[in-house]
Amino acid sequence: MAGRGYNPLMLDDKAAFKRILPHRQPMLMLTSVIQQAEKSIHCTSVIAPENPLLLNNCFPVAAGLELLAQASGIMLGGQETGEEPRVGVIARIKSLQFVGMTIPVGAELHIHARFLGGNMDAAMIEGDVIMKNQTFCSGTLMLATLPDLF
Repeated sequence: MAGRGYNPLMLDDKAAFKRILPHRQPMLMLTSVIQQAEKSIHCTSVIAPENPLLLNNCFPVAAGLELLAQASGIMLGGQETGEEPRVGVIARIKSLQFVGMTIPVGAELHIHARFLGGNMDAAMIEGDVIMKNQTFCSGTLMLATLPDLF
């Protein structure tokens, strides 16, 4: 990602995530960063019972998109600058595939995101969300940050 120094983060506490993402509990769903390189990241999420996206005590496969966006936000915003986290949005979904499966509370999910191109204001990301070695959400999306007035 041109224009910034690379500083991988190995995070396993919510306070560190809050310095990068604008999300707060219960929408802050990432649990840890397993591995990070300049253009990729591998995170985990353990589905909590207070997760607001649960339907009938299960995490919907379509909510994997939010996990992919959060992991991408950590990858793109991985520099702890001391500034407030920037608000980002999914600006475009180029491709998206879901596989139906039951994702119970307590399940550990693995999120892999890869930077394809762009910059800190708009980046193209591809990624997968996996439970027990089965991919249930994969796609390519564009993430964009909003101006500070939002």
